[in-house]
Amino acid sequence: LFAGIQQQQGCVQRPVFRDICHRRAKKSSQFSVEIGNLFMGGTWVGFVKPVNTTNNVASSARITSVTFTLPDSFTPSTVTLTKPPFEISRTVPTTAPIKVSITLQPRNCNGQTKTCTFEHTLGFSSAVTSHIHHIPLLHGIASLPVDDDDGGVDKHTLQSVWLFTDGLANRGLTDSTAITQRALSSLAQQRNNNTPSNISLSTFGYGSDHNSSLLSGLSESCHGQYYFVEIPKQIGSAMVECLAGLLSVSATNVKLSLTGCPGADIVQVATKFQQTNTSGATTVHVGSLFADEKKDITCTVRLNSLPTAVPCEVPIIKAELTFSSPKTPAVCTSVQPVVCNVLRPLETPLNQPIPDVIDEQRNRIQAIKAMELAQQSADSGNLTVAREHLLSAKAQICSSASAGNSYCNNLVEDVTDMMAAMSSTQEYNQGGRHMAQQVSNMWGKERSCGAKKARFQNRAQCAMLGQWEGAQA
Repeated sequence: LFAGIQQQQGCVQRPVFRDICHRRAKKSSQFSVEIGNLFMGGTWVGFVKPVNTTNNVASSARITSVTFTLPDSFTPSTVTLTKPPFEISRTVPTTAPIKVSITLQPRNCNGQTKTCTFEHTLGFSSAVTSHIHHIPLLHGIASLPVDDDDGGVDKHTLQSVWLFTDGLANRGLTDSTAITQRALSSLAQQRNNNTPSNISLSTFGYGSDHNSSLLSGLSESCHGQYYFVEIPKQIGSAMVECLAGLLSVSATNVKLSLTGCPGADIVQVATKFQQTNTSGATTVHVGSLFADEKKDITCTVRLNSLPTAVPCEVPIIKAELTFSSPKTPAVCTSVQPVVCNVLRPLETPLNQPIPDVIDEQRNRIQAIKAMELAQQSADSGNLTVAREHLLSAKAQICSSASAGNSYCNNLVEDVTDMMAAMSSTQEYNQGGRHMAQQVSNMWGKERSCGAKKARFQNRAQCAMLGQWEGAQA
């Protein structure tokens, strides 16, 4: 099913970087203007001019144009000015309010203008009648202006948010679930879409004093990766690996739908990806897929008993795959559905060999479960039980049909390293906790995430990391 997606390579776009934290710090930035009129000797002058106030960015150059809309009794009734001074003068007084539309050029936004319209009632009882109006420039993530040389960003363009932190959520919103829900809501609002599957959030935790469970949950819910950066030397390689993966995305919004055929029920779909169940079908939301990347989705199926043997293969699962290409992100592409068939003999044949690919995935799933249980036990202070979970998984892998091949050897090696990270409370608190979270995520999503022993890197990541390491030599 995933083979068809791998042909969608060559869709690399120039990366655009935005400092969202810097922008949000200027949330109160505003542009203040004075709108009013002068009245002298029977002539009134309508004017618009910037005003210097607190948190204000004042410059006439930020005004692209000003349009005065007058009552129909004036000819012309609409006057547009494109350079200062923004003033009009008339000799006929009017009691009807005039409308003033101000078009601003937001901060470094390459043509992305903002127009605000105000009403002004002319005053003739004094020499000057005016009011100051404040125009907010930033309202948070949902209305960030576009940076210089962006060329604009289409709402379907692949985007990613990177969160860097060396601390804990100890001010403001601190509950992990609430933070994750807020992040999902913010990303959905940013994309103008009810589902944030086109935008990912990757998190980078520095040092030992951060909440890897929170960062991992954020990235997992938002189709990103969690990176544990233990020492400063790893910062560059973690960012390079993450960027190389984004630049090699061959498909977005990848969804795999599995439906049991008559006489077969899907009992469980074993995957770390998000799942939804509708109308008897289980949909796995994979998110994005890098070039050369593969995903293994295993499921348990319960078959109804048959009174007699069936002389031919019987369909048990129908699988359908949909995705969007970076070349045509607004178009949803469907791969020809695949039906899985099995023989239904009267008696189960003896000594059936288990294919290595299935046995490997059994081992991976068992190891992931053991890693999660070990983390729970270690977090509660019971490191002995944590190591027992991992030791049991290791023994099962070593006695399996696929034991000894490179895939299972890598799995055993990482389980062993995790046991070492849980050898003592000090070892676990100084980085073992974060290493365990990172390795568990890597095997769960089958995607590299900066672990010391890299697994699942694609060619683009290997090439860019090689260039980075060569530059540092």
